[in-house]
Amino acid sequence: MPTRGTSVDVRTGSHGSQCACSSPRESHDGLRTRVAGLRLRDVSVQELMESHSVKNKPAARRSTQHSSPPGGLGKAFQGLAGDSSLYAAYSKEIDDRLAQLFGSSRDLMSPRDVFVRMRGAFPALVREHLAAAGWEKRLGHESSDTISHWNEYPPELHPLDFEWYFTPDCADYLADAVCGRGKTTLCLGVPTVAAAAIRKGRNVVVLDRNPLIVRRFPALLRSSQLWLLDIADCEQHLARADVVLFDAPWYLEDTYSWLAVAMRAAKAGGLIAFCLFPRLVRPTASAEREAILEAAESAGKVEVLEDAIAYETPIFESEALYGAGITGFGNWRRADLVLVQRTTAVPRRMSAVRPSRPSSTWLTYLLGRRVVKVRYSPARTAVRGGSVRPLPGSVDFVYPSVSARDPRRRSIDLWTSRNRVAQVGNLESVMGILQLLENGGCLGTAIRSVYRASSASGRREIEHAFRRLLG
Repeated sequence: MPTRGTSVDVRTGSHGSQCACSSPRESHDGLRTRVAGLRLRDVSVQELMESHSVKNKPAARRSTQHSSPPGGLGKAFQGLAGDSSLYAAYSKEIDDRLAQLFGSSRDLMSPRDVFVRMRGAFPALVREHLAAAGWEKRLGHESSDTISHWNEYPPELHPLDFEWYFTPDCADYLADAVCGRGKTTLCLGVPTVAAAAIRKGRNVVVLDRNPLIVRRFPALLRSSQLWLLDIADCEQHLARADVVLFDAPWYLEDTYSWLAVAMRAAKAGGLIAFCLFPRLVRPTASAEREAILEAAESAGKVEVLEDAIAYETPIFESEALYGAGITGFGNWRRADLVLVQRTTAVPRRMSAVRPSRPSSTWLTYLLGRRVVKVRYSPARTAVRGGSVRPLPGSVDFVYPSVSARDPRRRSIDLWTSRNRVAQVGNLESVMGILQLLENGGCLGTAIRSVYRASSASGRREIEHAFRRLLG
């Protein structure tokens, strides 16, 4: 390993790019990256789930609706779960957890305290169960410390990059408790911890597919090595580390796949540490956790620290919660910290993990602090009328979900860091407007430049839609 701070190796894979530009518009083609998350082929997921008696594909992490569907959020969640009996059992778990919380004390509880203790159940769904059970009267008034105040991470975090960052206290804790357990720590998808560890003088190797992390955390340039590439492309570049820390997207396929990489990257006798989604995040979460922990046990002794991980609520998730009428949620997300002391020379071979690439390419535009992503396909021939229009069922362009498994996701052509989404008619025209805005132009001028042949009223209509979308 080179000495920290003296020889920083900034490299990229086929889906990354150099991140040396100093302004949002300088060499921004280098920041336009594909969203290429690692996942399993369907057959591998099916084999893995069936081996743990789970008969349904994992359901999406539940998110809120701006206008509740018929039957409420619970009914919509049941549709995503795909199995009424599975959802019924899950619903009972939520009710039992609420009864446990409110039955043990007659004191009022703040909304944030309830959401934090609900083991990952989405606040909008929890609120629905609270109302049905009559527990809402036991909620106290929110105080100033229950309101979400997100840290400034320019450019803003984006749901397509699965960017839920740890709270500063949590990142600092992990930098000491985990990164301090060895000479070298490999940080996979945890830039906040890597930056905190570097500030403490620790030897860190950083891997992340999003080049924007360098703008948010300049300290990462002082890491031993900085790799801007997808985890699917990383193993040929990485040396063994004493400690491997990762935070994968909260899905079985991703966690299982990242764990396979960590097992091969950790030295014998080293430590693997990762964040594990809680058991009420969706109906299948408990069984998925068992599958992941069983795989981890093949590498060594496993310890699970419940609720040890705290996340900040990003802007895009706050927008969805506020739209559902949920307030006082604060930094509500928690996860478990799993520590695996590697004792086996060769962990179980995880042959079911077969990386594949997604079919979509997302182009990234930086509009001041906002991040806007556009789905791009060179082979696209069908052009719908108009410029941008809301997704069916959404209100004022606000998307009521951030789940990777939500079927509506396939219909999204444009997605902002404020969780506004749209379907795009003339793709080239919309891309032209975004490029002009990224280059510092104003919206009205950009629309007049791109839509010269349109009438004045037509251009005003397009401008109004864009202002709502980018607001």
